[in-house]
Amino acid sequence: MLCRFCSCSTDNYKAPPDAPNWPRWRCKECSSIGYRSIPKESELSEIYQKAWNDSKTSRKGNFASGSTDDKISDSLIKLALKYAIEKSNFLDYGAGKGNLTKRFIHNGIKNVSAVEPFGPNPNLQNINWYKSIDLVPDEQNFNLIFMIEVIEHLTDPVEQLKKILNKLNHDGWLFITTPNTRGINAILNGEKWKESNNPTHINLFSYSGLSALLRKSGFKEIIRVRGTVNYKNSFLSSKFLSLTQLLQIDGGLRVLAR
Repeated sequence: MLCRFCSCSTDNYKAPPDAPNWPRWRCKECSSIGYRSIPKESELSEIYQKAWNDSKTSRKGNFASGSTDDKISDSLIKLALKYAIEKSNFLDYGAGKGNLTKRFIHNGIKNVSAVEPFGPNPNLQNINWYKSIDLVPDEQNFNLIFMIEVIEHLTDPVEQLKKILNKLNHDGWLFITTPNTRGINAILNGEKWKESNNPTHINLFSYSGLSALLRKSGFKEIIRVRGTVNYKNSFLSSKFLSLTQLLQIDGGLRVLAR
């Protein structure tokens, strides 16, 4: 089959250990990874329940816990604010428990909204919380929309990205973070890479693959964000991680688009 994003040829790629009947493909050109057949919603619900249980008992399994602590959140907000014309009207798409959303308020952002289809409304003060982007009022647009470790979980990213593009102000930006298929961990570990072994990751991208997806969804301007994100690491590992981020071979992609 052809790559769903850049339309180039693909190779077979190993299915996740926890979903052995879900074979993957890997693009020969852009190195993106996806499922040959998108799992059914019922199958995904079962996997997500297992992921939730896995994250409660262990952080060493094939599932990502998806946590965004204050330090990481503040680093991401600082990177994105360099491109924001106004410090207001931010949307956290895929807000989870609202960790990042709360840091918007802490960093002085006004008019904050969040979209979270699955998690319950945590009733955070001064935050508009929606179950779907379709429920955001028509007159409400945003200067910055954040998708932090979300796009890899979407079964139809083009459809959602088109809706997000429609909710950006004329000078607004979408800020995406997602695992990097051309990062050093992905290259060294091959089919043992943790991110591809996570069955909740429907699609995984390189920068060129994510750019192709964004262009397909109607975005015209795409920027790979330079700068470092602060993670909980020892001094030496933090220095190494900062170097890989500056060289853009670390485990995560950080991209702005409009």
